[in-house]
Amino acid sequence: MSDADRVTLTRPIEELYTFSNLINRTRRRDIGEFTVRKAETLKVEFTDGQKEVHDTLLDIVARILAFCHGDQNVKFMMTTIRRQAASCLYGLVPLLEDMLLGKLDKLEVMEAAETEAEVSTAFVETIRADVTELLTKAKQLDSHDPKVVAFIRALIEKQVCENNKAIVFSTFRHTLKYLAQHVEQAGLRFGLVHGGVPDEERSEIRHRFALPKDDPQALDIMLSSEVGCEGLDFQFCDFLVNYDLPWNPMRIEQRIGRIDRYGQPSPSVVIVNLITPGTVDAEIYERCLSRIGVFEHAIGGCEEILGQITQELKHIEESFELTEAERAARLKQLSDNGIRQLKEEQELESKQAELFGLNIPNQKWQKEIESAENY
Repeated sequence: MSDADRVTLTRPIEELYTFSNLINRTRRRDIGEFTVRKAETLKVEFTDGQKEVHDTLLDIVARILAFCHGDQNVKFMMTTIRRQAASCLYGLVPLLEDMLLGKLDKLEVMEAAETEAEVSTAFVETIRADVTELLTKAKQLDSHDPKVVAFIRALIEKQVCENNKAIVFSTFRHTLKYLAQHVEQAGLRFGLVHGGVPDEERSEIRHRFALPKDDPQALDIMLSSEVGCEGLDFQFCDFLVNYDLPWNPMRIEQRIGRIDRYGQPSPSVVIVNLITPGTVDAEIYERCLSRIGVFEHAIGGCEEILGQITQELKHIEESFELTEAERAARLKQLSDNGIRQLKEEQELESKQAELFGLNIPNQKWQKEIESAENY
């Protein structure tokens, strides 16, 4: 069949679908790439003092898990503590103090863990001595933090660009609060949004973030959690910093999708990932997330596969019975299988598109968008 004949048949075939008048889903990769994604990794080593605190944390977490073997609430909280340490060691003190005082913000914990299940902290009394020991170590940290120094340097370098806007993501509110202090000290104009910020305030911050940099009311930096940015689009910004990384590839895709979207005027967007070697974030990033390709290409539409990857990631990293070598091998196997499945699904969908003539130039949706581009 000719291209013209295939296209002529496409519409009536689509209309045979029972829900064709109700559901019309367009996958991101059917539309194509909006921009080129330029991913950069800043690897920042711990100082000797930071490494000592981190090593102590790992020892205490292993001891607690051995003592409370099988308790899912304990396992969940220990994973949260490890991830907070990978994100920002200076966020450990308020997190641990909240645990000991029984003031842990359950909404914040659920937000960080990407779960709707309520987490019980009744177990804290049984591990109070261990948590207190870790808290004492964390309070002794030197204030010099190479990671936040590299972070501020990247933001300041961005400020000389014509488009000086930068959006910064962290999973943890304690990390965001810590970053806000340093961004303010650097004299940069910023807004802070997370799940606890009211909708009206989020809307106002978004409005000011969109203002040109010569406007006295403009904000140049947006510090945000994933929940804080839900429903907000920032296609006028072309610079994104992942201060820490979710274990869920779809969360990463959603972060990047805030700026890599239709209407982005820049031909490329920059994604900076801050990684500290030796942390759980670094292990997952190097052995799995970076290999899947989520930072370079849109992989939305593979929710089922990505969901399986996320669950297996959590299972591997929360299994303290595995040796370091076994964990590394499992993560590599997971990413290899994930890459294979993603490529197979994309290949099948491209063949489906070819069958229905959907991959030829000047598709109908393109013309509809062009005709709608007015006020």
